[in-house]
Amino acid sequence: MGTRYCSSIARFEFYFIKQMKIKKIIFSSLTVLLFGKSLTAQVLYPDSELIDYYRVQEIKSNQAERLNIFPSIIQPYETASMEWNLWEDNLLKNTNEEIHILPVRWSNHFNSAYARGYNDGAVWKGKGLTSSLQGGFQGNKGVLSFTFAPIVFYSQNATFDLAEQRGNNNPFNYQFRNTRIDYVQRYGDQSFTHFDWGQSEIRLIYKSFTLGISTQNITLGPAQQNPLILSNNAAGIPHLDIGTHTPIQTKIGRLEGKVYYGILPKSDYFLNGDRWNYRYWSGFSVAYSPSFLPDLTLGFNRAFYQKAADFSPVDLLVFINNFDDTDGNPAINDEFDQKGSITMRWLFPEVGFEAYAEYGKNDFGGKFWGTSPEHSRAYTLGFSKYVDIKNDNVLKLTYEHTSLDKPRNSLYRFNNSWYSHGIVSQGYTINGQLIGGGIGSGSVGDFFEAQYFFPKGRWAMSAQRVRFDDDYFFDNILDINRHDHEWTLNSRFSRFVGTYLIGIDLGVSFRQNQYFIANNDKTNISLGLSVLKSLSF
Repeated sequence: MGTRYCSSIARFEFYFIKQMKIKKIIFSSLTVLLFGKSLTAQVLYPDSELIDYYRVQEIKSNQAERLNIFPSIIQPYETASMEWNLWEDNLLKNTNEEIHILPVRWSNHFNSAYARGYNDGAVWKGKGLTSSLQGGFQGNKGVLSFTFAPIVFYSQNATFDLAEQRGNNNPFNYQFRNTRIDYVQRYGDQSFTHFDWGQSEIRLIYKSFTLGISTQNITLGPAQQNPLILSNNAAGIPHLDIGTHTPIQTKIGRLEGKVYYGILPKSDYFLNGDRWNYRYWSGFSVAYSPSFLPDLTLGFNRAFYQKAADFSPVDLLVFINNFDDTDGNPAINDEFDQKGSITMRWLFPEVGFEAYAEYGKNDFGGKFWGTSPEHSRAYTLGFSKYVDIKNDNVLKLTYEHTSLDKPRNSLYRFNNSWYSHGIVSQGYTINGQLIGGGIGSGSVGDFFEAQYFFPKGRWAMSAQRVRFDDDYFFDNILDINRHDHEWTLNSRFSRFVGTYLIGIDLGVSFRQNQYFIANNDKTNISLGLSVLKSLSF
């Protein structure tokens, strides 16, 4: 997780308040000097109201520029002509045409019993207080654009009961994968602060094509809570990408595609020494929206990862290597791991409805068809309904189901668990956090949320059910009284007060049989307070 040191939240907050005016002047000067007139792009900070608001903007304005790739940096031509914009008078104002300063967001979260957090980017919400600050600036000159939007956070990282240590596994790591995944339970035994580049990038844009170096969070596919291949559950992958910047319009429909090359660092809490500190990661995403069904999008995503020391130039050809079936033979294609998924998103803007699905295959798990199409599969299914209320207010209802557990044919045919691997033992993580579905390997989850958007803010209620790591349970437990199961109810309210967007969260999680121990039940109370301030110059 980087260098750790003891800190106090008072010192953390005082430092950034003191530095804000200085950084404001520096950011402004650098942007004007280097890039001239700036972009008016939105940066959708993970775990913020901005992401949810933009999803509603898309369907209410019937203007979804993206197909299968959901970036955190939304370009100006995607938002300038949107018909529905309830927050237009409050959000992202900028009176100076020469620069564009991003909103500053200060967020605080408290967990009472154990670490818990999903889709919050680089931030790790341990027990106790977690406080983060993010912001930055943007600029462009000709075909060059630049976004600097880092995040720094403090974690109290208070003590809570961890799963019993197994073998030589680090005591702070996940204990139910036999050192086959770098998935941190707790980042050491002290409080710490951490800096991440967040939603930052340098990018060349020419018409519909782009080449960029970026650390921004990118979601592949339509899933809103648990995308299978790439999500904003962890820090963005430091990567280079090349492909379409906006979908290409052809006679047969719109096309989108991008190739990625990146690095996955491991945490300080996996194995010992510096062995295999980094993994080489590559992926691609392609999508097609047919001209005869313009509201339908079909996509395909694929990702490889391997030990960085094993990299060879042929590994750059992520888009042509075979999706082979090894039938459990470790001598074939097993020195690295891969995942693939097919996706579908169908919008019905005239009635305010969307349905989506993602079906994935893991670890060279064979074809998407044949006698066992379920082999090594995972899937997410979901829908959202948008209900118009008076004065352009909108109620959004969302349900999503995710299955990351092994299918039934694992009784007679080997299936590796999603996100873990026997040879690339760090698994599908970055700095100890999963970069796919946040509920984790072998888990099954359901998520329901109701959000009400009005001119001065948003109100949301959600319910989530997660049964953790069924793969481990069915392989080792098989006791109906020992399922590790969690129910969560959460309420969020956000309101503009002048140029500030104030957010308050309150949630309660009921965890049963934690770590598969009968009657090891915990109740976690979560509290949140965030302040987003739009700056103008």
